Amino acid sequence: MNNLGQLPGEIISLIIDDIPDRDLYTCALINKVFYATANPLLWRAPALENETKAHAFINCIMQARHPVGQYIRSLKLYSKWTDADLLVLTLYAGQLEELCIFAGDWLTDQSLVYLAKDCPHLKTVYLHCPLITHQSIHALGQECKQLTELGLHHCSNLSPDIFASLMACPLKELYLCLDNNNTATSSFYEEEDRVMVDDETMKDLKRFDQLTHLTLDNIDPDWVSQLLLTSTECWAPLSSLVLKNIFGMGDAPLVTFLQSHHDLTELQLSCVDLTDVTLDVIATMGFPHLTRLNLSSNPSITAQGVRHVVMQCPFLVSVELVLCHLLANEFPEATGDACIGHNFWTIFTVGSEVQKVVHRLDQHAINTIRLGSTTSQQITMDHTE
Repeated sequence: MNNLGQLPGEIISLIIDDIPDRDLYTCALINKVFYATANPLLWRAPALENETKAHAFINCIMQARHPVGQYIRSLKLYSKWTDADLLVLTLYAGQLEELCIFAGDWLTDQSLVYLAKDCPHLKTVYLHCPLITHQSIHALGQECKQLTELGLHHCSNLSPDIFASLMACPLKELYLCLDNNNTATSSFYEEEDRVMVDDETMKDLKRFDQLTHLTLDNIDPDWVSQLLLTSTECWAPLSSLVLKNIFGMGDAPLVTFLQSHHDLTELQLSCVDLTDVTLDVIATMGFPHLTRLNLSSNPSITAQGVRHVVMQCPFLVSVELVLCHLLANEFPEATGDACIGHNFWTIFTVGSEVQKVVHRLDQHAINTIRLGSTTSQQITMDHTE
């Protein structure tokens, strides 16, 4: 231990990189050299799960003898933050690259505009901030030229031309959710949410030609349908498409879009009212790179349709089927609690009899289905001969 301080800085950095976060503080106490290497990592992505930790963190930054805020690269804020709190943070954390605000109900343009100016190196931004307006997004587009990932959750005061300000940003991942409080029995698309997307929004969205990941959640199905039907030549690099809670959309838009985007590696179509028509298209196209498929909350699909997809998509490793009401006896290959459910979300009642349902096909189940089909075909051929 006496010679640790004589190790080259590069070697110490390699040692530190392989040490769990919980042990970094101990490493910082070994000597000055380890402290200089470990300290930036201790500040790189602090965990701020509650208000107490958040306020202590802000006070610590303000009272520190050295500008430790320069080491902060990632912040995920889960508790209440005010404009005043965020203004102080951005003043000290000018090198911030990732910011996720999950409870920004009290934040306004007053702080978000300055956030963009004080933190121009931001690459990932997720905002659940219902009070912000187009001014905040405009500031991001003007100041954060490295922005590649953007998430907007229930930011219902934004204007339809929201994406026009972001054209200079190399966006690759986009998450858009209008209202996470809607349920299957409520009026999904209130007037305040409808004004956020229109034809202009759709036109601008199509211009993000570097987009690799697109998530649309709880958005007007007519708007999403029109987007899919008119985007067959857009987003060539797209590898992940997630559509959730697009109630009443149906098969037609999905069929048109998927026929021109068969290089997807991840596809989630949850609660979009699809049927085997969409599954047949997926199977027919083969989707040679598809590894994960989520079909949850689509009760109109059948076991035959799912099996067809499994057989034709060679790299599938999982298929999510929660609330599809597919009986477990239709998939004997699916075994164990990971695939078969017994709780509120995965029970399907037929008459007075409660039966088990399948909510997931894992890699083992998928391999067994393929093996069983191959064996059945071989037996048929043997009998024919």
